[in-house]
Amino acid sequence: MRFFVLLIMVAVLFGCSSNQKTDIVIDNSNKQTQERDTSISDNWSFPIEENDKSLSAIQLSSYDIFRKASIGYFKTYDNMPDSFNTLVSSGHILFWPRNLSTGNPVQILDNSNDVIVNEQNFGEVGYKRLSGSSAQFNYLYFGQDESDDQDMWRNLKYVFPSESDLESSIFIGVNTSITKILDEDEKKLLAMFGQLTDILFTNSGNFYVDNGVLPSSFIETLGPQYFVIGENFDSFAKLVDKSNVQFKWGKDDESNYVYLNINGNEYIKHCIYHGGGNNLSDMVSMFSCEFDLLDTSKPILTQENLKDLIIPEKYLISKEEIPIIE
Repeated sequence: MRFFVLLIMVAVLFGCSSNQKTDIVIDNSNKQTQERDTSISDNWSFPIEENDKSLSAIQLSSYDIFRKASIGYFKTYDNMPDSFNTLVSSGHILFWPRNLSTGNPVQILDNSNDVIVNEQNFGEVGYKRLSGSSAQFNYLYFGQDESDDQDMWRNLKYVFPSESDLESSIFIGVNTSITKILDEDEKKLLAMFGQLTDILFTNSGNFYVDNGVLPSSFIETLGPQYFVIGENFDSFAKLVDKSNVQFKWGKDDESNYVYLNINGNEYIKHCIYHGGGNNLSDMVSMFSCEFDLLDTSKPILTQENLKDLIIPEKYLISKEEIPIIE
C-alpha cells in the first residue's frame, strides 16, 4: 500500500551535526507549531518500515533528489558533474537522503563499479559519469524484475537524463525550461528551488496521509527521509537574499501551494488540494493555481525568512560528513 501511495505521489507531481544552526524553527512559528514539531515530526525511528519491499520503495523515492540535483547542475553548466563530489562541492545539492534502515546518511560510491547485491549494502548509491551529457546511478532495491515474479534484492541501474528531461523542466510546477534561462545565478536558483519544492510537496503529501493534517513548518515537512546540507543551504539562502526573488510556500485550509518569481519571471505556481480522507489518491495537483481564491497572507516560508530558518542538529549534515567513497 505504501508503495502504491508513493507511485501516486510521483504521478501527481521531490542525526548528524553542524556548528552553524542548533535550534528550531521559522521565525513566524508559534507554540502550537513547535509542539507539533516535537510530537509529530520527531516521532520516528529506524528502520521506518519493517517490510523490505515497502522500505525499498520509500528509499528509492528519496534517491530522486540525486537525479534532480544532477540534472539541475547539467542544465546550469551544460555538463554533467564529473563526480558526485563536484556536485556537492558546487553547492548545487541542498538535501541528502538518510539510509532508512539505519538513519545514517546514504553512502555514494563515486565513479565506481556497481553496488554489490547484498542486503548489507542497502543505502549505497553508485554514481558514474558516462559522458558530458549522460550519467548513471545504480542502487539496491527489493522487488520483482520484468523477467520474473520473484521478490529479491537486485541492482537497479538508471541512465539519465532522458529526452524528456532535456526538453523540459524536471521540477514540480515549473512552466519554463531551465535551458531557456540565460543568467547563471537564475538557473542555479531555479534548480535549487526545484529541489526545495519537490521536498515540500512530496513530504507534505506523505505527512497528510500519515497524520490527517498538513504540516505547519519546514521541519514537520522534512521528516525522516532527508538531511539538510548546512553549507549549501546557507549559500542558497544568501543567493536568494541578494537576488530579486519572490517565494511563497504555505497552506490554506486543505491545500498547500508554492509560488516562485525570479527577476520578474514567474516560474512556479503550483497547488495540491487535499480532498478529504488520508489517501494520496484524493489529492489533486494543480499546475496553475487560482491564487486569488487562496489566503496567501500568512505563508509558512518566504524569501525573507528563508535566511533566518533555524534547523535542528538532527536534520543537519555538513559537506565533510557526507560519505562519498572514491
